[in-house]
Formats: sequence, C-alpha cells, structure tokens
Amino acid sequence: MYFKSQYKKFLYNNSYIFLYLIFISLVSILSLYISYILGNKFPYLIDKNNNIILSRMMFDYGELVNNIFYSKKYSQVYNGVESYLIRLPLLPFVTTFIGKISLNLYLFLLLKNIIFFSIYFLSALLFVQSRFLNKRLLILTSLLSIYFYNFYNIITTLNFFTADSYISIILPSLFLLLISNHNYRHIFISILLFFLYLSKTSMFFVAFICPFIFYMVEKKSNFYKRLLPLFFLVIAVVSWGSFGLIKTGTFPFGSKHSSTNQEGLSRILNSEFRNYYPHRSIDLIPFNKIDNIYKNEWEYFDHYKRNNLNYIKNNFSETFYGVLLKIKFIIFNYQKDGVFPDENGNYKNPVMISHILNRILGLLFIIILVKKIIPSFNFRNLNKSDIYILSLYLPFLFPYVVGWSTSKHLVPIFLVINIYLITELIKKKFNTL
Repeated sequence: MYFKSQYKKFLYNNSYIFLYLIFISLVSILSLYISYILGNKFPYLIDKNNNIILSRMMFDYGELVNNIFYSKKYSQVYNGVESYLIRLPLLPFVTTFIGKISLNLYLFLLLKNIIFFSIYFLSALLFVQSRFLNKRLLILTSLLSIYFYNFYNIITTLNFFTADSYISIILPSLFLLLISNHNYRHIFISILLFFLYLSKTSMFFVAFICPFIFYMVEKKSNFYKRLLPLFFLVIAVVSWGSFGLIKTGTFPFGSKHSSTNQEGLSRILNSEFRNYYPHRSIDLIPFNKIDNIYKNEWEYFDHYKRNNLNYIKNNFSETFYGVLLKIKFIIFNYQKDGVFPDENGNYKNPVMISHILNRILGLLFIIILVKKIIPSFNFRNLNKSDIYILSLYLPFLFPYVVGWSTSKHLVPIFLVINIYLITELIKKKFNTL
C-alpha cells in the first residue's frame, strides 16, 4: 500500500515536470518563430550573422544598452546632453546579461523567454499547490494557456525591445502570488515588486501601492512577512534615486521617475491629439521638440513641464476630452492602433480578433466587479482576489489615462484579467477558492 501511494505521488509530481516541459517547449518554438519574424520585419536590428545590433534597439534603448554592454556606462546622449535617467534599468540590464551569453537573435530570445516564462510557471504552480487539493493539473494548465490563445498577447510578451514584454510576465506572476497561500510568497512578491518598480515609469503606482495593500490585507500573516514587500520597494526607490542623485543632482521619484516624463506628455497635450489617437501613431503629431539649448536633462524636464501646465490651464476642455478618448480606447478599442502610413500614404486600421478578445474579457471583468459592489455599494463584498486585482488594475491604468496607451501597453493587465476570470470560474465550477 505504501509503495502504491508513493508511486502515485511520483507520477503526480512528474506530471508537473512533464507539463513544464510542454509549456517551455511551446514557448521555445514560438520564440524561434518570433525571432524569424522580427529579423525580417526589422532587418536593421541584426547583422548578417543574426546578431543583435544593440545600438539600433528602438524606444530610446539603443544607445543606452550599447553603452552598458560595451563601455559599462549607464548613460546616453539625449536632446544633445549626456543623460542618465531616460530609461529605467530592468530592460537594459537584462539585455546586457543575456547578451553576454549570446547576441544571436534566436538564442537571445530563447534564453530570455525560457527564463521569464519559467518565473510565470513557478508562480502558477505555487498558487495551484497552495490553494487546491483537487484538479491541480487542470487548473495549472488553464493558467498556462492564457498566453497562447491570443496572438497579439504572445508576440508582445515574446519580444525583447519593449519593457512591456517583461511586465507581461511580472504582473501576472505577481497577481498569482498575491492570491496564493504559499508560505514563502512574500519573498517572491517582494522580488517581483522590486523589478517592477525598475521596469517602466508607468509601473510606479502599481509598485508603490501594492506593498501597502498587501500589508493591510494580510493581517493574519507574520508582521515581518507583511513588511518585506515594503522593504524591497524602499530598496528599489533608494537604488534608482541614489543613482540619479549622484549623476544628476536630483532624486528621481514620482513624476520625476524618468527625466523624459514631461516630454512624453507634451506629445499628447496637443490640439492635434484627437486627430491622431488612437488610429495613427502619436509620433506623427507635429511636436516642437527642442534640442541643444539646455545644459542637462532636468532643465529639459522643467521646460516641458511648464509647457504642459500652461496647455492644461488654457485648454482644459480639450485635455478632458483627451482623457475620455483614452478611456474609450482602453475599454472598447477593437482595431489596430498607432499605425504609420503605408507607401501610398494610407492608414490601415483593420479589426483585430486579439483586441476584441481582450476587450470582451476586460468588460466581463468590469461587470463582475460592479455586480459585487453595486447591490449595497459595499466594498466588503469584495474578497481578497477582488481587492488585489483592483490594486493592480486601477494603478496600472492611471498613467495611461493621464498619458496615453497603445495596445501593447495594456497586454499585462489583460493577462491578469484572464487569471482573475479563471479563478472566478473555478469558484463557480468547483465551489472552491
């Protein structure tokens, strides 16, 4: 009898390994496919041997990553001055670390995605093992599937040149750990929040608010476990802040998380914004970019800040309309967005099935939460899972309502919504959770 039970346990545990191998194999195949697609779509990114040319990375990462990789220097020339706080360090350091192993596009993406999707697998496994006694493999499989049914979500997560590709793993992993009961989840949550804070300026509010929510919700947990995410947040804030203070004389925090925040806002605080967004790229909006007139990056920051405040003051109704336009995009958009003109000067915004799927699930999520709150307008009807997803959802979207978002920016929160809806389905189907 003992050996029979041990044999069953062996088979069960090996089922997890088998599932992991299937999951990572699928990720690996897709990584190689995406490498081929990227190499053909962006041929300037690679040399004749398929090695990534770091200096040609998009979104103002190229020069920075190139300098870190070859000169061990975290800086770049921006607006004609030496700048240190243009981009946050997660993507540049991960790119440098994996690049030291190989810059071959195929191997690079393979390594990057095996590492990060393994983090997600571990988070899902810890959640399932800590919350369920039965149907574990089925539930784990459903949680792993969220990346594969939506083509846009998976290609956004698999690439290497946007911070969103990393956040699309970190945020869903964080949510799974928040709603798990694992004894050591506080350690993993703390580490993920540390990296999230250093990933992208739009993650400031999520990374800042989440540790406080965790501390308040987990009242039955050990005091030090509740405090650990806050401690790691402080380390992240002090690390980035100290670097900025030493290099520029200013402690980057809040609206100054990055020295280009105000320049980014200047692109959308513009009377032409409504004529471009969301169908055409905002990079096409006529923009009075200045160059070579100030001594450092913070003088540029202050210049754009003054312009932005003046625009809001003098064009409040236009600014408010822009906010409504951005909310409409987040909730209802179903077309390809942010496009550039084709060779004939036409803008093509076809309907995208991926966007329809994301918005349907997003609306379903909103309806479920509203139904829980509205009957008595009592937030006490919300369970721990509801509270945690709100602590991610609202802070996540806030910067994109103030600023702007494209579809790739929203992929991480749609993936979190997928997880939430799966857990809601489990409650109804198996009467658990």
